[in-house]
Amino acid sequence: MMLCPGCSFENREGVRFCEDCGAKLELTCPACGAAVPQGRRFCGNCGQSPLPPPTDASRFASPQSYTPKHLAEKILTSRSALEGERKLVTVLFCDIANSTTLAERLGADAMHALLNRFFELALAEVHRYEGTINQFLGDGFMALFGAPLTLEDHARRAVLAALDIQRAVRSLRGERGVAGAGDLAVRMGLNTGPVVVGKIGDNLRMDYTAVGDTTNLAARLEHLAEPGSIYLSEQTYDLVRSVAECRPLGARSVKGKAEPVTVYEVVAARVRPQLGRGDARGIGTRLVGRAADAAALITAVERLGRGDGGIVAIIGEAGLGKSRLVTEVRRLAGDTKVRWLEGRGLSFGQTLSYWPFLEILRSAGGITEEDGPAESWTKLDALVTGLFPDATDEILPYLASMLGLPVPGDLEARVKHLDAQAIGRQILLTSRRFFERLARQRPLVLVFEDLHWVDQSSMELIEHLFPLVERVPLLLCGVSRPGAGSPAARLREIARQRYGTRYSEAVLLITPLSAENSSTLLEGLLGTPDVSPRLRELVLTKTEGNPLFMEEVVRSLVAVGVLAQDEMSGTWRALAAVEEVRIPDTIQGVIMARVDRLDEDVKQVLKLAAVIGRSFFHRVLHALAETDRELDKRLADLQDVELIRERRRLPELEYIFKHALVQEATYASILAERRRVAECVEELFGNRLEKLTITSFPRPPSMPTQSGVDFPVPSWPPR
Repeated sequence: MMLCPGCSFENREGVRFCEDCGAKLELTCPACGAAVPQGRRFCGNCGQSPLPPPTDASRFASPQSYTPKHLAEKILTSRSALEGERKLVTVLFCDIANSTTLAERLGADAMHALLNRFFELALAEVHRYEGTINQFLGDGFMALFGAPLTLEDHARRAVLAALDIQRAVRSLRGERGVAGAGDLAVRMGLNTGPVVVGKIGDNLRMDYTAVGDTTNLAARLEHLAEPGSIYLSEQTYDLVRSVAECRPLGARSVKGKAEPVTVYEVVAARVRPQLGRGDARGIGTRLVGRAADAAALITAVERLGRGDGGIVAIIGEAGLGKSRLVTEVRRLAGDTKVRWLEGRGLSFGQTLSYWPFLEILRSAGGITEEDGPAESWTKLDALVTGLFPDATDEILPYLASMLGLPVPGDLEARVKHLDAQAIGRQILLTSRRFFERLARQRPLVLVFEDLHWVDQSSMELIEHLFPLVERVPLLLCGVSRPGAGSPAARLREIARQRYGTRYSEAVLLITPLSAENSSTLLEGLLGTPDVSPRLRELVLTKTEGNPLFMEEVVRSLVAVGVLAQDEMSGTWRALAAVEEVRIPDTIQGVIMARVDRLDEDVKQVLKLAAVIGRSFFHRVLHALAETDRELDKRLADLQDVELIRERRRLPELEYIFKHALVQEATYASILAERRRVAECVEELFGNRLEKLTITSFPRPPSMPTQSGVDFPVPSWPPR
């Protein structure tokens, strides 16, 4: 077998040209010009190496050396990461196009310098989005998004990282002193799906890598890609179509695949992400089961219209409809009397200072992503001058610095010599004056979506604005997931102090829908009350009152052809019997991102519990976790984060997962050989086994499919 140095294609022995890309399978020695057969490390004529020297081995000897510290620690200290686990990830392959020709022309030393500079830029972009570089492949690399830390938006991060790598390469072409940079072009391939990730090797040489067909297809897409382009699989495209503009390339034949695969090319990131995803675009419904919450928020907005400011915290787990509630109230309230400005925390934005406020400022000033620095300055100047005609110079430089705009002329002196601490202090004071004046001009609602992801500087600024609600018609609305020590917890405490007995008016705790409301929502999603009892039971049991989960499950049924829309009536009807519902990728990512935030010992207990089933006896879990002396503390921790709850104490202590999908997703992450529970049950219960009516307990499920997890989940004891 001869590996092509240009495209990594595995050629037959004896061929002189690559059978995949046509490249010559010989290198020319840069010192003497003699031909060097592929696979030889040194020239047989003069003894020089025809290849660029390997990148400094000390830098890339282990995951610790080329991975951000927090991810390296996760890999090297996590039992799950070392032993192996199943994860849903997006894989990115990237390499330099025509590197063989480039290396031959530049020579070893210059090519080495170019590679080093390229890797430095590319790694920075991958790490910016919390990706993990797990393999260097000569002139390229393989990166994982979603391992070792599960990321619910791994596909989005991977595509944004790929686009930023493209931009970094374009900037590198303009750098002076880097030979060959002007001819540099990279190609990338991305695919999303399940893999087994974990340690390969020993203590002397250990790699953290991913194994599975998902990885292979990503590599093949990279080989297909034209220089300078990014190719996506259909699985990745389905997850990023709302945030990236893509061009369909049709079906392409790929080595190792019996059928052609559908390929897309990424064109650019969308300036404004689109709402909705998936093929079931017709699926939608009115707001269900949130009348009381909507009434409370509408009351706060009405008070604002009368001049009374306030604070509202909307708190609930992912998918319960927090953002939908705000959108619906905003629609009902209208924008005629009240100004609404919204900023959003980013899952990868903890290092982006003031990100939600940057969105709010741009929106207030009409600044778009297409505006350059000069046009952005002009719009910001007009906004500030309109609010502070006599004090523009006191406000404008600091807001411009906040937006990253260059401050021209005499105003530059106000910020030029300030250190980071002084700039931060001025931004707090200036922003407070700005929003106070904006609220006096017109009642103002500031909505902070995904508050659980905001950076520390943004949270400090939000708290700095709290006193304003006593003086001006300003309503601060934070939308967040719960969590001890989180911004949501801080908002709850401030609301409790401010509102006292009226605390419930300021803190809206969003809970799962009732069975009745869930059924109504399902009928609304399908556009008909004529839903088969089996379909209704499966969807409602699986989703347990979570609107997002319900919508995604229905979308997954549409995607696999179980549900189809009637062209005449517009309703959705089942085309086939529904016996099992898979976990859609979007839901699995949300759940496992939450699980991966647990301490490793707590996570291991959750995995053991997931093997037992949706509900589990303390005795059985104790036998499985016999070496864990703090089992009760781990269980208390899991109850605190609301992943499990105590089901009953008599006749025997029993727990249950609060949501069936949490148990299923956690179970799916465990490698088959580690699912050991039948022996424990047999040993503990002996002749009681026949009373437990275990019908599928526990057989190794099938591997997750490309579009979700598909396996029979054992449920014991029976509900």
